[in-house]
Amino acid sequence: MRKVRVNQIGYKTAAEKYAVFADLDEDDRTFTVVEAETDKTVFEGTITKAKPYKVSGEYNSAGFFTEVTCPGKYKIVTAKGEESYVFEIGDKIYDKTLINVFRVLYLQRCGIKLPEAYAKEFAHEACHNSPARIYGTDEKLDVNGGWHDAGDYGRYIVSGAKAVMDLFIAYEANPALFNDAMNIPESGNGVPDILDEARYELEWMFKMQDSKTGGVYHKVTGERFPGFVMPQHETWEMVVSPVSNTATADFAAIMALSSTVYKDIDTGFANKCLGAAKKAFDYVVKHQDAPGFKNPDGIVTGEYPDDNCFDEIMWAAVELYKVTEDESYADVILSAYEKVTKWTILGWDDVGGYAAYSALTSDLLKKNHLDFWTRLKSDFINQVDDMVDEAKANPYFISRTDTFEWGSNMSIADNGMILWMANKISPNQDYVIYMKYNLDYIFGINAVDYCFVTGEGSNSPVHPHHRPSAALGKPMPGMLVGGPDNGLHDETAARLLADKAPAACYIDHLDSYSTNEICVYWNSPLIALLAMC
Repeated sequence: MRKVRVNQIGYKTAAEKYAVFADLDEDDRTFTVVEAETDKTVFEGTITKAKPYKVSGEYNSAGFFTEVTCPGKYKIVTAKGEESYVFEIGDKIYDKTLINVFRVLYLQRCGIKLPEAYAKEFAHEACHNSPARIYGTDEKLDVNGGWHDAGDYGRYIVSGAKAVMDLFIAYEANPALFNDAMNIPESGNGVPDILDEARYELEWMFKMQDSKTGGVYHKVTGERFPGFVMPQHETWEMVVSPVSNTATADFAAIMALSSTVYKDIDTGFANKCLGAAKKAFDYVVKHQDAPGFKNPDGIVTGEYPDDNCFDEIMWAAVELYKVTEDESYADVILSAYEKVTKWTILGWDDVGGYAAYSALTSDLLKKNHLDFWTRLKSDFINQVDDMVDEAKANPYFISRTDTFEWGSNMSIADNGMILWMANKISPNQDYVIYMKYNLDYIFGINAVDYCFVTGEGSNSPVHPHHRPSAALGKPMPGMLVGGPDNGLHDETAARLLADKAPAACYIDHLDSYSTNEICVYWNSPLIALLAMC
């Protein structure tokens, strides 16, 4: 592990540029930026005073070199010879990374053949395209399609809705970045490929809605996790788990928003989205006191439990209100608001950040319910400012105190999105600066010196907990792994990382699903963050 941590992909020419140093000798206080090929020094800088960071077990300091703007490849060298990995400076340095990170969603598609023309070495035959059995019955349901959620082959509504929302926000942030030529089968159809990819998931989500009640089934998986095989070789019968409030409310929210996103692209599809959203919302409001989802007997695949559905209900009500202008949805928004406290989280379980962003960017809500809108803005901005204060106190400049949870890299990317949202709602240069630091962390400025995206940077994961990668013996490029998890939620992490500080609880090991698995809804906020930076 190197003592000089940099963004291993690089820095845009106008961006703030810095390195974080770990455990340097006390008299190693200066650094140079040198051209990678010639060793020519182009900048000399000083290193800040080192401070202890107990969460990583390091003494950390930093050095800034924002003045270096000439495109090229460089490295950092300290006075005593500590070196960084080579990085690049330029305005197009993230283009290839964005394509790879985005195309993971296509490569995770379920139910269809992935031909070599689009999937290369990750091509495979159609998978999971037989009707699935509805749990507790002999009834079969066509739920073909959607994305494989993670390193296994389950498909989940709550995580899928988050991922689609992130894609919509990415497109909103930088539509010019997403063209119609990103090498998926729909390329060239006149619709930006990011919206085509989102629609593939939405079309599957329709199939998960019960046609009679409007409720939405929580997930479709096998009863057990499969071995490390390609998806067409999974042998477990697919089972549709029962309806859940959180799945139904998330479905209502993302379908309502989709009716707006696609209205000028496909009116019929947009109307279908709105009708499905209304039906789902009616169901969840009537059943909002039902218990949260738990795996039914006999099923041990990912659960995604959540006992509080009021953040999901508020999000759905906001999206429906914006589309329909029906005041009955506003009544639900105001009621649910009193039961939600977290406004800066964009997870699969806490979606308050999406609800807040959608509400605070609504002129309709601001006009008709100014008192509520003002209170929510204050709640949101106060929590964002707390995030920034945490980041300012952190040697890696991220909003993190003493814990790294399962999927911490998703949270880091989400935090970048939140700061972009905050800057749109209440412009503040700190939000812009600290937003970018989250991307730098993911790409290498972290306590384990990894670029956490497979196939990117100089030191990236090669043994992700991902079945196609394991089956083929090579990591699928562009996957964001989970990152440090000091909960040590798998046996491999518990055995090999027990003596590590929280920020260092990461291992590039196939069996460490709590630190080295991948998820489509971890890639999606990274897509958005790349669009924002």
